[in-house]
Amino acid sequence: MASQYRLFVRFPLLLSIALICLMGTFSKRGLLDWRRMVDQNNKLEHKVATIRDQKINLERQIEQFQKNPEEQERVVRQVLGYIKANETVIEFP
Repeated sequence: MASQYRLFVRFPLLLSIALICLMGTFSKRGLLDWRRMVDQNNKLEHKVATIRDQKINLERQIEQFQKNPEEQERVVRQVLGYIKANETVIEFP
């Protein structure tokens, strides 16, 4: 009687539990997929924080540039090639 109980009740029950555990681990919304999504979320949060820091740094540079006329003149001369009326440009090959 006990062997029949083991065969007809315990075995299917243990098999069902094992199947549920496997499905919970390896299915599309299982544990492994959840862990992958958590890792991806952490990477994206790090990327967002880095970009936020870059944005703050660029905003500071813009603010300093707007307040500093010497820096503005340097950039206009260097980037746009402007010269003052009494200056002479010498170009090197």
